[in-house]
Amino acid sequence: MDWAGVWWVGVFAFGIALLIGTAIYAKRRRSSGLGAAAAQVGFKVYEGPIPFSSGERDGVNLFSRGYGGKWRNIAADNVDVPSAFLFDFSYRFGLRFIASMGYSQNVAAFSAQMTSLQIFN
Repeated sequence: MDWAGVWWVGVFAFGIALLIGTAIYAKRRRSSGLGAAAAQVGFKVYEGPIPFSSGERDGVNLFSRGYGGKWRNIAADNVDVPSAFLFDFSYRFGLRFIASMGYSQNVAAFSAQMTSLQIFN
């Protein structure tokens, strides 16, 4: 194999573009899937602030894992006075910039005082 030509730069660039495109596609597919599930149970897009105080986040093991926690695609049962949420939570775990792994999960959160929850199948 002759590495002297510049053809390998094009192959390398194509591989990087394919990798980035696949990651973007997977993230959009996850977002649209969660949006469809939220709509199916009657939830609407929630555009307010993060619904959990720092004290509440400290008490839940999921939110205290790793670093860089991000809430995405938040949907609520009632956008004015929400009592149940469905959202994507992602975080990273490991050594920053060296060996870290990203994780994403769908989370259903609700008030402990609710008596009638949606049926999630």
